[in-house]
Amino acid sequence: MWCTRWYLPLVLLPLPIAPPFFLALFLLSLTLHARPCFYCIVLLTALFLSTCYWPPVPIETPLSTPWADNITTYADALFSLMPNLPKELVPADIPIVDHCWCDLTSGRFFEPFDVTRWEVQSVVRMKEELEELQILNAKIDAAEAEREGEEGSEEMVAAKRQNSTVTGTSNRTATMFSWSAILASRWPIFKTPSPSSLVESATSSSTPQPTSEPPHNPTTPTTPQAASSMNLPRIRREYDLRPYGFEMVVDFGWSRNES
Repeated sequence: MWCTRWYLPLVLLPLPIAPPFFLALFLLSLTLHARPCFYCIVLLTALFLSTCYWPPVPIETPLSTPWADNITTYADALFSLMPNLPKELVPADIPIVDHCWCDLTSGRFFEPFDVTRWEVQSVVRMKEELEELQILNAKIDAAEAEREGEEGSEEMVAAKRQNSTVTGTSNRTATMFSWSAILASRWPIFKTPSPSSLVESATSSSTPQPTSEPPHNPTTPTTPQAASSMNLPRIRREYDLRPYGFEMVVDFGWSRNES
């Protein structure tokens, strides 16, 4: 691992802005000078490839170079591109476009790396993702509204069917009564009693008819024994309580037989 000491200064330059041509030539000359072993070459290759992937940064991170007097952070840049962006869609972080330590695919092999252009690409990509999200939300809302409309139309169809059923029943009833009236006018045998006559007959049948029997007086005794007891004196030797519901006779004239 001693041969990697020549590459340690490169760790202090995580984002060089030199042209890719210069960086490639510098790495080639340094490799020819240091002559690293196979294991160090693998380690250095993995180290440089790891610089191609950048984590998201907070949206309030300041830009390397302000775009304008009022655009100094990624949030300001995003709102400048999307002024009508809802607050609930504002992301907390913004992903950064991947960029390697020595980017040979940018098409600017002999030009310095443009950090501002890199930031613009990151903000534009975030804008496109948010627009796609808005379109997706609009489609979801439209689908939900269409589904609610279909449910409402189904309810209306059910109500119409119910109304048509009730109307058909009433029409059939009216037709039946009209045919009954026609038949009754031509043949009296088919005449049906009217509802008012049915009500009157039911009322007359349910009304109790007065009877000629005299009203029953509960205080008047109905048995012969009770009738005979009505003529007895109040003070007497024997009292018969059977007419009053007691199976007993009270006799005050009982005496013990002398032996």
